Amino acid sequence: MWRKRIIQLATVFSVTAVLPLIAVAKAGVLFKREGAFVACGQLLSLVPGRIGVFFRRGFYMFTLRRFSANAHIDFGSYFSKSGAAVGDRVWIGGNSVVGYATIGDDSVIGSRVSVISGKRQHNFADPRRKILDGTGEYSCVTIGENVFVGEQSLVMADVGSKSIVGAGSVVVKAIPAFSVAVGNPARVIKSRYPLSVIRPKERQRGRHQKYGRSLLQY
Repeated sequence: MWRKRIIQLATVFSVTAVLPLIAVAKAGVLFKREGAFVACGQLLSLVPGRIGVFFRRGFYMFTLRRFSANAHIDFGSYFSKSGAAVGDRVWIGGNSVVGYATIGDDSVIGSRVSVISGKRQHNFADPRRKILDGTGEYSCVTIGENVFVGEQSLVMADVGSKSIVGAGSVVVKAIPAFSVAVGNPARVIKSRYPLSVIRPKERQRGRHQKYGRSLLQY
């Protein structure tokens, strides 16, 4: 009980300490200038130790679409899009960058992971245009509940709940729930779903006939 109380007090202190940065970031988002939000997050990403974890938590609780009060974001990590959402007990390792994404409860994002805002955030269709003048389309990447994403992975497509993405993987296509996926591009090499419950053909279609819903929805 006392430990929970100490954490609550530390969170309140951290929010108070970063209030000026919260105000700057919120004002930037209000005027559609997300650079201020990113800059504040990058500054706080450089604060080491437990105090840095609390500062980042306090900041993102009031600047992201959702950031749980018991989520963890480690040294060197920050969000590039204020529309991101982070569930309960999520752990984000060091030196990771998360864009427009939703991360479900109890998921773990390893160190040096990039979760970008979909596959089409850069548009190179017209070779006559300069690369820096290209326009892109941002889409929300959903990482389900109780997912593990290994170190130095790149995620640009959805990952279903209770799946494991191996270190160094590049996720360019949606990974069904209860899967183990590795490689570049990431491919499913193993199912974590009980074979006694689901038949192989149903698993291949991504459907659970008994419950009648996509595995990505678990």
